[in-house]
Parts: sequence; C-alpha cells; structure tokens
Amino acid sequence: EYNCEHTEIVFPTEFLKLRTKGRFWFLKPLLGFHIKRRIERTVGYDQSASGTVALAIPSLLGSSKCNIENIAESLGLTTKQLQRQLEKENTNFSDILQQVRQSLACQMLIETNVAISNIAGLLDYAGNPPFTLAFERWTGMTPTMYRKTERKRLGLIA
Repeated sequence: EYNCEHTEIVFPTEFLKLRTKGRFWFLKPLLGFHIKRRIERTVGYDQSASGTVALAIPSLLGSSKCNIENIAESLGLTTKQLQRQLEKENTNFSDILQQVRQSLACQMLIETNVAISNIAGLLDYAGNPPFTLAFERWTGMTPTMYRKTERKRLGLIA
C-alpha cells in the first residue's frame, strides 16, 4: 500500500512451503534492511535489560512467581547475569518491579472499577495495607483518593 505509515512486504503463507532453486543472496541485504528499519520504528522497542524485564513482569504479576529468578530463567539468563546487566543500567529488579506496579496500579484505578483489594492481589501485594502504603509513597494519596481525583481531572466523573 502507498501512503501508509510503514512499508511491509506481504506474501501468502503458502509461499513458505514452496521450494526454491538456487540462492537468493541478493534478497538477504534487502530483507535485513527492511526488518531492521521496521524494528527501529516499532513503538516501545527497547532492547535494554531493564526494558525487557519491565515487559516480562506483568505476565507474572499475580501468580506469586514474579521474582528475579523466574524472569531471568524466562530470558535464558542466570539470576547473577541479569543482576549484572541491570546494574550496568544503574537499576535493579526491585526498582523495575515497583515502577511496573505503580504504572499498572494507576492505570487500573483510573480505567476500571476493580476493587482496590483485588488490584493489590493482582500486583502481588499481601493485602490492602502494604499496597496502600506503597501507593501513598508513590503518589502522596490513598488509592481511593487517587481514583476519584484522577477520574475527575480527566473528566470521567462529574
């Protein structure tokens, strides 16, 4: 398509089953170029260790398996290797976990009517008190106050 925000090469999946004769050496640089350009323009593409960990955390939150050991294993790394990579980026697993929790908590409080106790559980907090303490540390207000204030600010409630 012309006048699109990006260029793609699209072909039917049946083509993958076709046998080829000879080498298509001339296509490799062209395809490599287009693939690299597409990845670079992908919103949120982040190859950093901290970015990768931040993307992995939400899938494990609420399962009581959201820890550095499980994240490292899912990335094919040892815990020490992941810790060293995060250290090079001047961060650690706990800081990233808190950032992800904060972001998800704020999003859920504004966009859903999920009970605060359920949000606490979804974010792997032992209950309301630890979640409320953490939330007050992040925002300076309770989850209930935040929900009401932000929804009003955004015009979601009168």
